[in-house]
Amino acid sequence: MGTSFYLKKCTYLTVLCMVLFACNKHKEEPYKFFVAGHTYGSPSDSSGGLHPPFLETLTEYNSSFPLEKGFLTGDIVKYPSVEKWEMVDEELADLDIDVRFVAGNHEYNDLELFESRYGKTFNSFVFKNDLFVVLDGNLNNWNISGVQLTFLKEALDSHTNAVENVFIFVHQIIFHDYLPVAANSDEGKGSPLTYETEVKPLLESLDNPVYLFAGDIGAFDWGPSLYHNQVNNVTYIASGMGSGLEDNFLVVEVDSRKRVSFTVVSLNGEDLGELESY
Repeated sequence: MGTSFYLKKCTYLTVLCMVLFACNKHKEEPYKFFVAGHTYGSPSDSSGGLHPPFLETLTEYNSSFPLEKGFLTGDIVKYPSVEKWEMVDEELADLDIDVRFVAGNHEYNDLELFESRYGKTFNSFVFKNDLFVVLDGNLNNWNISGVQLTFLKEALDSHTNAVENVFIFVHQIIFHDYLPVAANSDEGKGSPLTYETEVKPLLESLDNPVYLFAGDIGAFDWGPSLYHNQVNNVTYIASGMGSGLEDNFLVVEVDSRKRVSFTVVSLNGEDLGELESY
């Protein structure tokens, strides 16, 4: 009877260890990244460099809650030049964050310079079992089409079975005809937009949660500085700064269970509440 009890106890401990191992196996290392739109700031400011309240607030936040990555979602400099880009690079260098640039309409004022410094305007990579995709809304009048649509399909086909979350970054409100959001500018916008017929079915066919970030809002007081909506597995987000009203950037946290949450960081000391309320 003692031997039987001993064997049962060993079996129980073995099963328990297997369960605990299985649970831990599905855990991933948590991480945080920031997303910021229209970071040159006020349309009346042409001094160059990042919007000072943004740089100051980001620096303070990062000193308390270190960030691993960041995405500037377009209109990073008002008038692109070597001098202006060097200002931005020097400001970001002190933060020790891997920051990726998304091309906006202002970057396209000297696309050759942008690409010579920062590479191709659409790209993808996998980080900690999540897929990150940077798109270029300037190429085809806010449409993701042609070579870029092929690229997006291939990136999703290659990785979505092996990753958890999909994060997509673009400057323009490429989903504007589907979910109207007042953008800073309609420059280059085609009509109609093909997001609903070309990109939306592609994203909604995935089993993964998809988060689509745009950055062309927040420059003027007549438009929003934050936007959030979720349709099926796709969460649509836009954020930006420059108007002085509700200027913000977002911090995205992915926990060990791959659950995603957002913090709205105000540049003006306001309590902007939860992103989901916008």
